[in-house]
Amino acid sequence: AKFMAQGMVPYKDFFTMEMPVGIGLYSILYRILGVEASSYFSLIPFVVINLVNLLLMWMLMTRLSIKKGMAFIGLLFYFLLCYSSDGLHVNMEILASTLLLGAFLSVLKRKGVYTMLATFLFCLAVGCKAQVIVMFPVLLMAAIKSKSNKFDFKQAALLVAGSALILFVGYIIVAYSCGNPEWLENIKWEIEKAPDTEATEMKSIVS
Repeated sequence: AKFMAQGMVPYKDFFTMEMPVGIGLYSILYRILGVEASSYFSLIPFVVINLVNLLLMWMLMTRLSIKKGMAFIGLLFYFLLCYSSDGLHVNMEILASTLLLGAFLSVLKRKGVYTMLATFLFCLAVGCKAQVIVMFPVLLMAAIKSKSNKFDFKQAALLVAGSALILFVGYIIVAYSCGNPEWLENIKWEIEKAPDTEATEMKSIVS
């Protein structure tokens, strides 16, 4: 994120295993605070994001008619899960979770504008963490089933077509900016070789 705040391009000027959207959003913080700011300052937005996630989870469970007692247990489980893992640290998972929760809340509105918003938020979540793509069938099922237990294929088609278009355009933009049309495949390959290649890449940046 600090490298992007300095104008560097991911996958071209520096090594990273992360997707570009999350890094780009996080780099905005360093553009505001300055790249010399302590990383401890970066923890503040992530604390806020976790609090936002708790609120969104409560709204989602309320929307799904989950009883308040069970909803409270769900929020407590989320907090303890974050506390016992690296969920309270600086990572892309919690930001992707925020976007996913927003997407689910939007798609449950069952209106065209909100479906488009859900599509955009889902694609941003994928841009933060590629593994989020596995959540698409769940989001699609939420879009298909209506309140009257009928199937809403129009909303599902809008979700599928919109997601495909946005992800494709996003892929092209990143490929053009870094000059490598196979950047996503390289990320997967670099994950396996990260212990050996990361130090080399960092040395080349410093030099």
